[in-house]
Amino acid sequence: MTVGAYFESSSGLTVVEVSGDIGRAWTRSDDWRTDLRATAIVERTMIAINDRPLSLFAGGRYDRIRDELVAEVGLRFAIMQRRDRRTLGTVGR
Repeated sequence: MTVGAYFESSSGLTVVEVSGDIGRAWTRSDDWRTDLRATAIVERTMIAINDRPLSLFAGGRYDRIRDELVAEVGLRFAIMQRRDRRTLGTVGR
């Protein structure tokens, strides 16, 4: 079973995303075991230049089968971004 949630502030500058998976998995040592994986991330856009965002993010993920908990913190930016052809030439309309 998979569950997830996505929240975005009214300004669109802050995003929170949470997801989780639970099910049964075959392992060599324990035969069948309940598997649980969860991920959470928070992202805040600090500035955008030519509609390319520069944002800070922090997140974490957990994997029960691997017995692993990982945390991430970083800076995300778009190096190249395709333009939406639907908006080309619509300035001033």
